[in-house]
Amino acid sequence: MNTAAAVQNSPLAEAEISVLGGVLFEGDKPLPNAALVTAREHLTNGEEFSIPRHRMIYAAMIHLADRGEPIGFGTLSAEIQKRGGDGRGELNYLVGIMEAIPTSAMVEPCARIVKEAYQKQRLENALVDARANLKNGAERGAVIADLIPCLQEMGEDAERADKKKRSLDKVILNWPQVLKTEIPPLVMILAWLKAGCLAMVYAPRGLGKTFFGLSLAVCIACGKPFMRWPVLNPCGVLYIDGEMPLADLRERLSGFMVAPPTAPLLTLSHEIFYQEADRDLNITDDGIQKAILSYLDENPLIRVLIIDNLSALTRIREDKGDDWRESFFPFIMACRRRRVAVLLVHHAGKNGDQRGTGAREDALDITLKLSKADEDYKDGAYFRVDFTKARGVYGDTVKPFTAKLVKGADGFFTWTLKDVEEDTESRLVKLIEETGGISVTDAAEEIGVTKSTISKMKKRLIDAGAIKKTSPGAHTLMELAGGL
Repeated sequence: MNTAAAVQNSPLAEAEISVLGGVLFEGDKPLPNAALVTAREHLTNGEEFSIPRHRMIYAAMIHLADRGEPIGFGTLSAEIQKRGGDGRGELNYLVGIMEAIPTSAMVEPCARIVKEAYQKQRLENALVDARANLKNGAERGAVIADLIPCLQEMGEDAERADKKKRSLDKVILNWPQVLKTEIPPLVMILAWLKAGCLAMVYAPRGLGKTFFGLSLAVCIACGKPFMRWPVLNPCGVLYIDGEMPLADLRERLSGFMVAPPTAPLLTLSHEIFYQEADRDLNITDDGIQKAILSYLDENPLIRVLIIDNLSALTRIREDKGDDWRESFFPFIMACRRRRVAVLLVHHAGKNGDQRGTGAREDALDITLKLSKADEDYKDGAYFRVDFTKARGVYGDTVKPFTAKLVKGADGFFTWTLKDVEEDTESRLVKLIEETGGISVTDAAEEIGVTKSTISKMKKRLIDAGAIKKTSPGAHTLMELAGGL
């Protein structure tokens, strides 16, 4: 059998395959290969691997990396063939490794296992040789001298591990130290958005999530209320757009800009970037991430970064948690450490939840879901706003509501806001008017709420004299009261 699974008959073999599989997993990502960089902190040239085939594969990986070439199936099998391996056989073996280890998460601990096993075996071999040499009459001093390099290497590795352990002494705090530690005050931008907050808003395509993001950016920079929330501390905003034509971006921003901003309002358009760089704007690219962070460092007035949207601006697989954790999560954490809030704009999946891996939400503080408020409404952005995650935020701040975007005669946009219950009640009255009479069951199905919700509203509306109930045949219908 010529597969990786066939050699996984020991913990050491599994560790070696995990290292090789992790490097291969990173093969289609921008150079340098992060998994190989991690592995090389423990494994130098491949001699540490116990299986000859693995030694050859790892050495080929290092050779490709040193030449600045990607480590993919094609390049790696070709390099192995140059080293005397069977090209087709090695390709099948590499595929087997990827199938067995479809992640790079275990490269570092498994590289340590491989290195420790190598050192242990090397020491055992050296001791066997030393005993044999002494038995054959070799000088004791010469035998000890032969052991020194192996012992030195093990000692250096142990010292490095001890330094890492000692370095934690400065950052692990006892309770009195926790109480004495100076913590910078939290700057609240909105009731649910503070400096360094990590947030996401998601919605089906075409529902209005970009209007949400642009309106938020303008309100924060201008210091005017955003929807239901006052802006507590106006600040600079950098809006990164990966999808809209520049003309549309300008038109939409102008629609919200009743007055000039009092804080910096900056845009990074994919169109302008392409014109200047002759390549697409990809914020999972390490160089672009460093450039954005450097810009934030040089412009401390910017306290909010809005990324619209993940599908257009990243090159990671949406359903792979490892891609998110390795290529994008460190970037937004770097923003957090700079006390810059990040809002990610993302698509909803077919089930209505955010599209892709659930790992994306694990480290976020705030997640907002926009969903259709009225299936039949076709005249622009009209959605329901729900907080599906709100770390440390409670009460009226996170109460659901509906928002409808209206363009006035002056050309500027405004949001018409209603509590969910109030909006549902208005839709129920409109539905009764349009149908001439409708049952609780049919109304609940049409509006998309529970029958108990409609029943409670029916009682309130009857008590208010707005509607009445009739019972033609065996069915009870809700009808408008006379004169309404």
